[in-house]
Amino acid sequence: MSQNILQEKHQLGIGGVAIGTAFNDITDEQSYEILKIAWDAGIRYFDTSPWYGLTKSERRFGDFLADKKRSEFVFSTKVGRLFNEVLPSEVPPTMWKKPLNFDFKHDYTGDAVKRSIEDSLRRTGLESIDIVYVHDLSEDQVGDRYPYFLN
Repeated sequence: MSQNILQEKHQLGIGGVAIGTAFNDITDEQSYEILKIAWDAGIRYFDTSPWYGLTKSERRFGDFLADKKRSEFVFSTKVGRLFNEVLPSEVPPTMWKKPLNFDFKHDYTGDAVKRSIEDSLRRTGLESIDIVYVHDLSEDQVGDRYPYFLN
């Protein structure tokens, strides 16, 4: 049913890069308001990644979607990185303005993909994910650990 919603009713979606603080350090309240405006405008496709804000975006999408009827929206996220909580001083340099306290490693093995999906379900609190994309197949992706993004 979710696929029909995306194809037939709602051809627009909202992505989670900004919700994960790529451009500004927005608050949880600001991110909720952005997602509410999108919902009120009829947006029903929500795409994010655990990479965005080092898991922050997935958590924020999950918080917003928690009280929505699951059959009324389409949710996608990504696999390709695994995240482990670290001390604030151990968070690697990334492009995110105020990421959560996580480090990551690229891992595309079958076990890692399964773990990534399970972790995403736990972070979002959703019972299912409609679409899973493979994210950044190359470890030299811009933004991973490059200090020139910290300016």
